[in-house]
Amino acid sequence: MDDWLKTISALTVPAEHMAVDVLVLVVLFAAPAYRKRVKKILMTKVAQAQITRAMMTNIVRLHASALQEYFKILVALADMFMRAPQLTVQTFGGSLYAALFASYTAYYRQEVIGALIAHVGSGVVRLLLSIFLMC
Repeated sequence: MDDWLKTISALTVPAEHMAVDVLVLVVLFAAPAYRKRVKKILMTKVAQAQITRAMMTNIVRLHASALQEYFKILVALADMFMRAPQLTVQTFGGSLYAALFASYTAYYRQEVIGALIAHVGSGVVRLLLSIFLMC
């Protein structure tokens, strides 16, 4: 896994990133031993627009059934992105929330809404509303 993380870290062009790379990062984020390292990689990739909102939205929509067991991890990632200081990363987090909401059933949508409620006092509510209205 370390070699895979090094390879993903070395990619610098958005077109070089494959869906499987993002899926591996999601799976590894679930493992406590890799969480800090994966967080750093993801935050960098998202901030530099190497992993784009459109790419992540497509991954969630196309692989929703495979990602269902990692739903809570995806919500945690969206939350992490929303709490970042950079607006581009916050927007990415909002798009991830929107993709999760659009791709799953009522039970999972309630989970997304619950996670969004946690952001009400954080000052990003307008950003979240604008993202959801775009969907």
